[in-house]
Amino acid sequence: MRIAPRTESFIGSLIAAGAMVYAVHLITKDYTSLAAITLPRGGPMEICALGVVLWLHGKWRSATRVRD
Repeated sequence: MRIAPRTESFIGSLIAAGAMVYAVHLITKDYTSLAAITLPRGGPMEICALGVVLWLHGKWRSATRVRD
């Protein structure tokens, strides 16, 4: 089964956006001050990176054509 490049880009952007929302949720869960904010270790950042890579791959597939 092949996924269309546009669909791949769309799914990648949804994955990246969802991971960013989750990361912001984790960062602000116990918010006390701006100085206490730290990036979460593991989890949402890797998922966001995976979504960005998937989005880029879909965009690359849209921009290139294979010659027969």
